Amino acid sequence: MPEVLLFGATGYTGRLVAEALFRRGASFSIAGRNRDELARVASSCGGVEVRVADAGDVGSLVAALRGCRVLVTTVGPFSQLGEAAVEAALRAGVHYVDSCGESLFIESLITRYSERARRNGLVLAPAMGFDEVVAEVAATVATEGFAPSDLILTYAAPTAASPGTIHSIPGILAGSAAFIEEGRVVEVSFAERKRWSPLPPPVGPKLALSAPLAELPLAPRHLELRSLETYLALERLPAAVLPWAIPPLRRLAGAATLRRALGAAAKLAPRPGRNSATRSWSVLAEARSGQRWRNVALRGSDVYGTTAELLASAAIALASGPLEVSGMLTPIEAFGTDFLHKQLINLEVSVDVYQQAGRF
Repeated sequence: MPEVLLFGATGYTGRLVAEALFRRGASFSIAGRNRDELARVASSCGGVEVRVADAGDVGSLVAALRGCRVLVTTVGPFSQLGEAAVEAALRAGVHYVDSCGESLFIESLITRYSERARRNGLVLAPAMGFDEVVAEVAATVATEGFAPSDLILTYAAPTAASPGTIHSIPGILAGSAAFIEEGRVVEVSFAERKRWSPLPPPVGPKLALSAPLAELPLAPRHLELRSLETYLALERLPAAVLPWAIPPLRRLAGAATLRRALGAAAKLAPRPGRNSATRSWSVLAEARSGQRWRNVALRGSDVYGTTAELLASAAIALASGPLEVSGMLTPIEAFGTDFLHKQLINLEVSVDVYQQAGRF
């Protein structure tokens, strides 16, 4: 019996995860709705077992999990399609890993499913994609020795997106960010605030807009923070246009016309290039505590390839067990800083630390 079930294997990220699991010699099977497409993925991964399941049918996914220890899912948008996979994992008694970057879905895992998972000795490990794992490591390094600290996280990523990411756009636009200011939670809409982010070379300073990213509910679970803000760095033109375009787009977030338009865009959009010069990304963590400060910048390439490798490594680690932790856990809580840092080093992610001379 396979130890890992990969759900969503025919999607862009899912195919990359299947390749990563196969390269690592993992014991896994793949699942999704379309058996023919699954068969094509399976043939490129040594003929792994195919199991049919649908995000709209929890029972089918529970059945597909027979004999497995871990469910990995890349099926999104998670706010619309993710709950079935979580419920199936809990019913089947398996650990859960996903690529979610949607803060509202993460919050629902914390409030609705964490205690249930803890009682059953199961791990729910969402947000194992490039963005949140990198941000977790950057934030942890930046705030080390600062208690409490003020933390700002800025993401600078390629504009090319997978179909799944494109379909998640309405939820991101409609969502609000639960910033923390001097210990109080403040709701901030996407693009409501802007600032110049001091991203280091080769990116350099960029205008950044407030964004409801998944690290907002994650970081406070393991870091002592007085304030927390997350931003998305953009080029000047989109950064200038988005604050004006967001309100009408937000009103249309649930409209069928927008969903159809995004569906068409997902089909026509060029896939993120794995060898493109524009695939590089950066995440900057700026930590402050009184007069002390430390900035930590992580830089790498191939957003979706990085996500696939992180998901594969997390699934294999969970399948190896036994585990001393359970419940809904952040990447740091589930796997530890050393494990995640090692994975990032293997992926040739650079870590640069800038801090006040003579203070440490």
